[in-house]
Amino acid sequence: MLYRFLLLLAAALGLVACEQVINRGPVGGATIEVTRLRDGALLYTGTTSTVASVVEAQGESAWASYSNAARLQRLGRHVLPATLPVEAEAWYLVTARGGSDYDPDEDGVLDNETGEPVQGSIRALLRGAQIGATGVAISPLTETAYLFVANFVDDMTDDELAITLDEVAADLVSDANNSGVVDYQDLLYSNRLLFTDATLRLPSAGLSALAFAIQVGTPDEGRQVLVRGVTSRNAPRLVAEARYAAEIHQPIISRLCESCHLEGGLGARASNNVVVRDTDPDYARKNTENFRLLVFSFGVEGVLERARGIGHGGGGLIFPSDPEYDDFEAWLNLL
Repeated sequence: MLYRFLLLLAAALGLVACEQVINRGPVGGATIEVTRLRDGALLYTGTTSTVASVVEAQGESAWASYSNAARLQRLGRHVLPATLPVEAEAWYLVTARGGSDYDPDEDGVLDNETGEPVQGSIRALLRGAQIGATGVAISPLTETAYLFVANFVDDMTDDELAITLDEVAADLVSDANNSGVVDYQDLLYSNRLLFTDATLRLPSAGLSALAFAIQVGTPDEGRQVLVRGVTSRNAPRLVAEARYAAEIHQPIISRLCESCHLEGGLGARASNNVVVRDTDPDYARKNTENFRLLVFSFGVEGVLERARGIGHGGGGLIFPSDPEYDDFEAWLNLL
């Protein structure tokens, strides 16, 4: 009910069919770019609303009558035109570059009409059908989701990307739109100016750290370290499973581990030590998840040590001199 009330309030304020760029607070004067995800083709540029543009559009007297909350709601907004040449199911990257954060201390107060410069960019992945949708917030949450998948986009189809973003959202937010399901739409709707931190599953400190990194222009490599700290995986589940099936199972796990680690074997003392044969249609998911639990318990180096024979009853099975070792280590780092 609260969400529906807030949407009605947003409509009453004239905020429908808008996107709002938020870092710590709304970011005005940011350059908006819309590009096709797959080939990077630029489709559109625009600018988010500032104090000056809102005053010009609505008048000095109206601006003076607004509360702090109402002022913040009107800043950092932009309407993407319905005429953009987009396909409903294709993916697009919306990037907000620069601008000024009007509430950098996150206290819900517009401290001044200049704001604090934002040195970095904030990005959101949107399907064509989501461009121009009501209530979308381009924020550190959408930046987190983007950075999580950015290095693996070419490894996924559009539908696999949608599944992955739904899974990321389930790690980060709750059911913001009261649909009964947590998915990427909830992440897009998790506007902190409306919901404060009520929709967050992750500690707000993790989100604030990323917002600071955006503010000061930290490169993507540094931001991705922060993202790995707030997501439950280092890479999309579907990517890790596909690489397991293609590069890991037959040359390493099936060849070296099945003799002891099949269910009932000497090495299968715990569920995450069980190897599932590839006759099981779900073997890649099950084995990937089991190794993810091992990495969670022992770390990548701990799993590699056991594979080399350290603390492993079956002795050493694979070593740095083996051609498969680097592939195995790289795959474990995805988990």
